[in-house]
Amino acid sequence: MSIQKIARMAGVSVATVSRVLNNSDSVKPANRQKVLEAIEESNYQPNLLARQLRTARSSMILVLVSDISNPFCAEVVKGIEEQAEKNGYRILLCNSGADIARFAIQPATALRQDGGWHYHHGCFQQAAGA
Repeated sequence: MSIQKIARMAGVSVATVSRVLNNSDSVKPANRQKVLEAIEESNYQPNLLARQLRTARSSMILVLVSDISNPFCAEVVKGIEEQAEKNGYRILLCNSGADIARFAIQPATALRQDGGWHYHHGCFQQAAGA
């Protein structure tokens, strides 16, 4: 389902659908209601990949750990994920083992995340380039 189809179902422009999806205040309440009803009726889900390409933001945070089986790591990652979700982010968790360098050499933009943290030798640090 595309926003073009939602616009046709609601009898509004694609721009109006976009404004509703982005919570713009400039949409008339009646049009907002039509769009929301069309979204619910069609079970519309936004295309996150298209949004990421358009905005150059992924809303993802990369978390690298050298050993996810470490109970301390698991607890910290759980906390990072909870805070990330509260702020509209998801995490991408990578268990690097001893080879954390294979991830560290890739710039943040190559992995399409907005930030990153890594756990190595007992401490979490903000990843370079994130």
